[in-house]
Amino acid sequence: MKLYKTSMIATLLLTSTACASSPPDYVIDPVASVNGGENYEADRAACIEIAQQEAPSNAAASGAKSGVVGAAFGAGFGSILSLIVGGDVGTAAAIGAVTGGAQGVAEGASEPARIRDEIVHNCLEGRGYSLLTEAR
Repeated sequence: MKLYKTSMIATLLLTSTACASSPPDYVIDPVASVNGGENYEADRAACIEIAQQEAPSNAAASGAKSGVVGAAFGAGFGSILSLIVGGDVGTAAAIGAVTGGAQGVAEGASEPARIRDEIVHNCLEGRGYSLLTEAR
């Protein structure tokens, strides 16, 4: 039961942090950008709107799918490793499933945000902005 609670907490934390990101803001080179970068904020807002329409918005489903794959891989890896080095196969499989599942959820849930950010970046470059780096 303790293993189940730990895996649920890890999954919830990883999923909630992956959903909390916002599109990046960029440092632009006004000399190399269209109109000296005067319309950057309006263009950025338009690009974010486009990205929200185009990027997959279901981070929970993406995270769950990747979590299942990660759990299966982790359980298999844990089982094989315990057979090689010795130890309880069931415990190793459970630990591998929790670890692989948590990693899969984190990676899967962050994928829609990565795609959205890429769309915003490409949109701004397509509108003539010279993007130097993400603002911190």
